Amino acid sequence: MSASYSALTSRVSLRGASGARQTLRSTSRPGASASGAVKARTRVRVKAEIKEIMMPALSSTMTEGKIVSWLMSEGDTIGKGDAVVVVESDKADMDVESFVDGIIAHIMVEDGEVATVGAPIAYVVDSEDEIAAAKAKAGGGGAAAPAPAPAP
Repeated sequence: MSASYSALTSRVSLRGASGARQTLRSTSRPGASASGAVKARTRVRVKAEIKEIMMPALSSTMTEGKIVSWLMSEGDTIGKGDAVVVVESDKADMDVESFVDGIIAHIMVEDGEVATVGAPIAYVVDSEDEIAAAKAKAGGGGAAAPAPAPAP
């Protein structure tokens, strides 16, 4: 009596809450090894994502906050827990810490400007290659502002 087996291949494509796409592929052939163990091959591809620093609610009554000053600049590398911006709420000025690691790609709300609670105030990426995509997502596109027209 001859033993026969068939390969089992599965492919799963997942999309997380942040929109990142992951593809999982697994192939196993029972009895393929001399020891009788099942061999499996797994390949995982994770697409990089653009992360946001949001305007936090620093008090229970806060609906918007004013950026007093940025402690970091575009292009700076930040880590979780690093103070990145000083925000003025309805009660006090507070340092806001980052919840993500990465590079500040684009600052959406400049010093002196106001943003509502929960609105993105900056974009953070994992590598310098993703900065252009973050600027495009912000609508900035990374292009310089046009020069003013000369006075007559």
